[in-house]
Amino acid sequence: MKLTVLHDRTFEFTPAMLMRIEEAAPEYDLTYCAASAVSAAQAADAEIIFGCPPLELLRHAPFLSWHHLPNSGIEPYTSPLIYANPGVTLTNSRGVYGAIIAEHTVAMVFALARCFPLYCKQRGAREWRRDDFGSVWVDGSVISVFGLGDIGSNVARKLSAMGARILAVRRSLLDKPPFVDELYDLRGASDVVARSDFVICCLPPTPRTTGLFSRELLDRMKPSAYFINVSRGALADTGALTEALAQRRIAGAALDVTDPEPLPRDHPLWALDNVILTPHAACVCGDIQTRKLELFLSMLERYKAKRALPNQVNFMQGY
Repeated sequence: MKLTVLHDRTFEFTPAMLMRIEEAAPEYDLTYCAASAVSAAQAADAEIIFGCPPLELLRHAPFLSWHHLPNSGIEPYTSPLIYANPGVTLTNSRGVYGAIIAEHTVAMVFALARCFPLYCKQRGAREWRRDDFGSVWVDGSVISVFGLGDIGSNVARKLSAMGARILAVRRSLLDKPPFVDELYDLRGASDVVARSDFVICCLPPTPRTTGLFSRELLDRMKPSAYFINVSRGALADTGALTEALAQRRIAGAALDVTDPEPLPRDHPLWALDNVILTPHAACVCGDIQTRKLELFLSMLERYKAKRALPNQVNFMQGY
């Protein structure tokens, strides 16, 4: 039996981490290499792959039973047709990122509410001038959270505790969480954004959600409202969003993700003083790699015991 572990720019294994995997799976032949350098022979007889291999190799891995991703996003592994084994189980690292991305998101909310981009611009000019620039309260504000998965639930819970009124949007209207004041499905998106002081995108990227924040939906936002995206850049129309920000049709935005990504150096979003940009860094934290490993090891024990795995991806739903 073979376990193939792949590293890339998002997940590097230390020798101690590899030793943990070896100790947890002594019955497996462990292969470790870069995802970009894995060969067809190394993937062909793998029963378990931990990492993000090139898609073409998965068509030549007939013995692959379990593929685990070190990320919460599953693209480009969104179709069972890319696998030689149609019965493969695909899992992701949902649960590792929610709390830390929520903290990053809350920081973005308060930075926008307190006009930090404008103060940073003033600092660059070495101007000591007190001006509220139109600062707003978070306590008492209406915040819409699109998506109530691991990330969205953590975001909504934290902002609710800070006094915001939470309007949440998700697929199912069942079981409204106690930290959500009002719950809607995507059919209510237009009315929800029209009422919101902050609109936060935490939805997974699927055919149904890609491009959701279109020109029409962005035009429904209040001129005083802010847009925040910590999901994927493709969920928003970048051109329409840039125009809305440049023309001050919305107050500002905080984007951890963009489309395209990385954002080209000459893109007009860089020049806007009402925009916060972070380079897909909301998940960055000192112990995040260890947390990813601990999740995999706990799932490995379940797999060996032939127990159901958490975080299984539903290919029909795309997450």
